[in-house]
Amino acid sequence: MTSADQPHPRERFLFLGAGLLLLLAMLLGIAREQRWGTRYVSINMRASDVSGLSPGQEVRIAGFTVGEVGRLELGSNAMVTVQLKVDQSKANLIGPRSKARLDQEGLIGEPFVSISADPQPQADPQALDGKTISYQQPLDIADALEDLAETQQELQATLRNTTALTATDGNINTTLADLRNTLSLTNSLATSLEQEAEATAPVVRNSMNNVSREVRAVSNDAQELSQNAQALLQDSRPLINSTLKEVRELARTSRQLLNSVLGVLGPWLEPADGRNNATPPAADSNAQSP
Repeated sequence: MTSADQPHPRERFLFLGAGLLLLLAMLLGIAREQRWGTRYVSINMRASDVSGLSPGQEVRIAGFTVGEVGRLELGSNAMVTVQLKVDQSKANLIGPRSKARLDQEGLIGEPFVSISADPQPQADPQALDGKTISYQQPLDIADALEDLAETQQELQATLRNTTALTATDGNINTTLADLRNTLSLTNSLATSLEQEAEATAPVVRNSMNNVSREVRAVSNDAQELSQNAQALLQDSRPLINSTLKEVRELARTSRQLLNSVLGVLGPWLEPADGRNNATPPAADSNAQSP
């Protein structure tokens, strides 16, 4: 190879520089994709079934990627603890009312974890580290299909019953006519009852008015009698008090007189001794007459 065919040193430097730039661009792309140097806040969620969740899945808030799913740990109580690594600059969008759920883009898109936003502007992102948020279980497609099949069977049974309610010839107009006749009879009965009620209402109203007047009259008489009794008791109270006082005085005087008589005649009224018929002893010279 002659010196004219050998590459120029400047071309070699350009080739190496282009290669280095390409390598640097690749590294920057990988770093951006892998979020190298991003500070994360770990937020936990607990679930009884984490089917569809796997480490590395995206964590989104309002459709924007803010982190990724970390490790999954199965506890002794059969509850799974899922670590969500959220960008520290977006952690204040998560609050006490935030809930996580498994979502998917379309029917064949990649699943991801979606967190409902509950902004906390004044919250410290580091204070959220280790917090736990609730997890909404995704809809089970198998159960939904089974419920749909049961609903379809019930709908078919309803349609069969509706068909059975029609006329025997299958003409629903006949059934509607019968129903219209039934409604007409019901309206006639309701009209008759209304007329009977209108005719009976005045009699009932008069009877109630008479009873009300009699009750009011009896109440007035009872009230007047009570007032008279109270007035009579009020007027006779001084006389009753004076009578009771005189009776007490008469009883006390009678008691004193009886005690005096017993004091004088007491020895004469004692029973005689059975061995002799001696004359009654003389009265005590110290006894005083009443």
